[in-house]
Amino acid sequence: MAASQPLTGIELIDCAKANAEQGVTVAAELCGYGQNISRFQQSLEQACRQIGVEISSLSDLITD
Repeated sequence: MAASQPLTGIELIDCAKANAEQGVTVAAELCGYGQNISRFQQSLEQACRQIGVEISSLSDLITD
């Protein structure tokens, strides 16, 4: 289920990580950013920086 408002902080990171394998378009939609991929990526990078993690793309959140 997609978030009704854009997620931020750890909630955004958790949602993005859970949906990373489905791709950035799906992850952005489910995290409440709709088709605004750029805003989603910027918000995700900022949220990760706030917890001391540097990412360059959504795929960095995929773990085995």
